[in-house]
Amino acid sequence: MSGRATGLPRRDRASPYSQGMGHLGRTPRVLVLLALVLGVAAVALGARLAENHGYGWEWTLTPLAAPPKIHFEGRDYDRGGEQSDGIPSGYVLEGETPGGGEIYKFGLDEGTSTVVFVKDGEHVYAYGLMGGP
Repeated sequence: MSGRATGLPRRDRASPYSQGMGHLGRTPRVLVLLALVLGVAAVALGARLAENHGYGWEWTLTPLAAPPKIHFEGRDYDRGGEQSDGIPSGYVLEGETPGGGEIYKFGLDEGTSTVVFVKDGEHVYAYGLMGGP
């Protein structure tokens, strides 16, 4: 009998080069899929970091209640020091930061406020207007 007498088509017979290597065909696909998932996750995290940085100059995944910078009433304000006395009298609640901090401005201010305060739970921070009135 010749080598073709087995009754199996040639592609179904085992080759001496393919024995023990059947699992290697799937490994590159798994690695490509894993790299793709990691790449998508990295892009999503980078977009979230950039979004938070654009709003409050912070490189975090979730915004702080009192970030280094806030955008309020169309203007940017830079965080100053912590106020030990709390919110000064005459200031009223006018807004909220993306992180949940409460923004207070002086109640009699008609135009752009030069100083606003942000209450972060127990802490209060003063913010000064950036760029002048």
